[in-house]
Amino acid sequence: MPESKVKRYGLETLAIEMMGQGVTEVEIAEALTGELARRGVSDSVSQATVNRFLKPIRDADRIETQKKIRKAVNDRIDSDIELVDEAIAFHAGEARDEDTHTPKVRSDMYIRATKIIFEKVKAAMGSDDPEEVGRRLVDEIEKSLDPALKERIRAIRTPDGAQPISRPH
Repeated sequence: MPESKVKRYGLETLAIEMMGQGVTEVEIAEALTGELARRGVSDSVSQATVNRFLKPIRDADRIETQKKIRKAVNDRIDSDIELVDEAIAFHAGEARDEDTHTPKVRSDMYIRATKIIFEKVKAAMGSDDPEEVGRRLVDEIEKSLDPALKERIRAIRTPDGAQPISRPH
């Protein structure tokens, strides 16, 4: 591929600076052509030439920007998850503290921990529908449980011989 007029005439810096300022390719081409005329060169630079020159630069910038955004989002998510986990641990710990808290306070702490957990699960499952999230969460939990633990959970859910409520799939 032949060398670009932008490179041939040493106009790279001007073209890149103008791109960074948000100037259109047509305006850049006009400015580069004007710069050539100022230098006494009777040639012109087209918008297509500017586009071909700037495309790899824009692509590299886009990739670098996407990497930075991804890293910032992942760092923020990791930080947010740590805070959520700390909040869950705090509320669950307070809920277990029989010596310090009344049953009402402990119950409130369990409810708060449960709400935080639900919001975390909702975000992870990508749904705002509580029933769908609940079904999907229970399904996922049940898949990972061993049969003995499943039986213990069923026994806890159905005290005094009551029949468990079946849920539709």
